[in-house]
Order: sequence, then C-alpha cells, then structure tokens
Amino acid sequence: MEAYLSTMERLHLDGYVYPAIQMPPVDETMAQNGRLSEGPHSDTSWVNMLGVPAVVVVGGYYSDGLPFGLEISGKPWHDGELLGYAYGYEQATHHRHPAGAGGTGIAHPHAVGLAPESRVPHPSRLQGAPVKLHLN
Repeated sequence: MEAYLSTMERLHLDGYVYPAIQMPPVDETMAQNGRLSEGPHSDTSWVNMLGVPAVVVVGGYYSDGLPFGLEISGKPWHDGELLGYAYGYEQATHHRHPAGAGGTGIAHPHAVGLAPESRVPHPSRLQGAPVKLHLN
C-alpha cells in the first residue's frame, strides 16, 4: 500500500488506469476440450489485495464488437471521486452503449455509430502505467 500511495503522491496522481484483462475472453460457446476455461486472465487482483476502490469502464471495442474494460483505481476511502472519474470518462468517450438488439448482447461499433478512433489497440498492448486523470 505504501508504494501505491507514495507513487500517487510523488507523481500527483488521482488514480491509476490499466486494462481490466490481458486477453480477449474465450468463446464459451465453443468446446473447451472438457476443461474449464483458461481465460480471460485478470490483471486486477492486486487492487483487491490492497483494498483500494476500483471501477471498470468500457475502454473500447475488439474488432468483433465485444467491449473491453479499463479499470481505474483510486485512493482509499475516495470512492465518490473514483465514480466521478468513471462517469467523466464515460461522458467524454461515449464508449458505453446499451446492448445491441438481436439477442447477442453485443453492440458492434459500426451498429452504434462509433468512430474508428474509438476502437483502440488490444489491451495487452497497453502499458499499465499511472496516469493523471483530467476529466472535466
């Protein structure tokens, strides 16, 4: 916890932003060779161990239209501020949309009119780096 908080203080951070998973989820409709699914693998358990608040927002979309998440973690006992950052991010990016019609629950970016720049690189290519949140 000390390293988490001291880094925030030293770099004047309000929180950390990082991919919620390391890879796209497996297709659970396909046979898994009689085994449990081997993914997706989360990068977020460290936040649970520290006990700091965190929230996941839609970070963009995979090429097949499946959304992926970005997790934002904040300072202990600053849950309200963290929810404000998440809300500000959603309002600024417009990545969050209702599930598409047709029973799949997946809203493809083209179907909801998202611009190509909203389809960001795969989360595994994003570095889990601290960032200063400026959402006005």
